[in-house]
Amino acid sequence: MNLRSPVLLALIGLGLVGCAVSEPKYAAIQTAIEGSPKLKDEMIRRCVKEYKTNPSERRKTDAELARISVRLGPEAACTRIANGIADGRIGYDDYVALTKDRLSPNVANILRQR
Repeated sequence: MNLRSPVLLALIGLGLVGCAVSEPKYAAIQTAIEGSPKLKDEMIRRCVKEYKTNPSERRKTDAELARISVRLGPEAACTRIANGIADGRIGYDDYVALTKDRLSPNVANILRQR
């Protein structure tokens, strides 16, 4: 499913993709994002910047799947992911699934605001 793109971009912004991150390190990063609006905003900014480089057809498909407008898609998706990480709704198991190129039902629901 294409929706994993904004999730991976958000995780890249946190430095969580590229090498295996342990559960304690993921928890520490979650806590840092939760406690630092500036860090969360930076993660969202990086995610949006990268996401906007996707082809327009991809962004359209992602927006439809996430039930968001194409124009607001990158910001909305990246914000939802950052908030999900910060408030603990996107847990370590979700992160592990994403590193294996799978989108968990939980993350899909967060993107769809369910």
